[in-house]
Amino acid sequence: MAGAWVAARMKQHLLIPSTFNEDVYHRGSAHPVSSIFNMKKLRGYVTTLDVRARSVDQSARVIHLNPDLKFDLRKLPHDEDVVIHTDGWIYVDLVFPKTSYLWDAFQPHDDYVSCATSVIDKLSENCTEVHAVHMRVTDRDPFPLWDCKKPLLGKILTEQGLTIHCVFSDGRVVKISDVLKSQIKDGSCVYVATDDASNAQTRDFVKSMDSHRSFLFHDVKPYLSPMCRRLFVSILEQVIVARIRGTYVGTFPSSWDEWVYHMRDDPSTLATWKNKLRRYRTRRHPHAGQ
Repeated sequence: MAGAWVAARMKQHLLIPSTFNEDVYHRGSAHPVSSIFNMKKLRGYVTTLDVRARSVDQSARVIHLNPDLKFDLRKLPHDEDVVIHTDGWIYVDLVFPKTSYLWDAFQPHDDYVSCATSVIDKLSENCTEVHAVHMRVTDRDPFPLWDCKKPLLGKILTEQGLTIHCVFSDGRVVKISDVLKSQIKDGSCVYVATDDASNAQTRDFVKSMDSHRSFLFHDVKPYLSPMCRRLFVSILEQVIVARIRGTYVGTFPSSWDEWVYHMRDDPSTLATWKNKLRRYRTRRHPHAGQ
């Protein structure tokens, strides 16, 4: 999952696995980290970049993060190498609020940028506007990232549940399609990134966008070069939706989207993400840190 590898502070030894982890949602062969990220950019953020096999050198400090972990940066020795890695979900800005700038170090490899650009160019041939969404459906309902304090489609919303999703006054849950339709024109094109194109919720979204043209990865794959077809599809979709200039609506909560929001570099959306994530984690673990 892109964005899973971060260092605690700049100018420290960064130890990362040699292959990028593919999880149960994106099965396939392992991809070398050097083929995922722009390594020249990454090396500019650390004095020593050490890419090794999964048997991490225990002489370096290894911190295995998960959403429940609390860690105080001030307790880290200044002269100690720090490694942060995970095989699960990680919310970097909340656990390590001082590391948000480090997302800048993790830029996609040029191959991903080139292939994402070719997809966007193909979509733009027949579309005056191209927008994107992320439908994460295999392990959760794809609630959209939206500040429930803001009206939507002229209606007042409330915030409900542990997932702090938005609900209309009539009890109907706000969907990704509601948020997207409120911001785009009829006839626009929408790229749908998803972990399951055949899922009922993904199909329902496409049907609901009846006045727009929806495209999924299988629609654009025939136009990709052999090199592009060999890339890690999940990462490629992250780069595609990050580089689409139109509106983007992601799933909340989803760490897949965190890297996307940082690549899109939209301060307003990032602020909504961080504020909502803090409330989400507080509701899930109300006594954490007490």
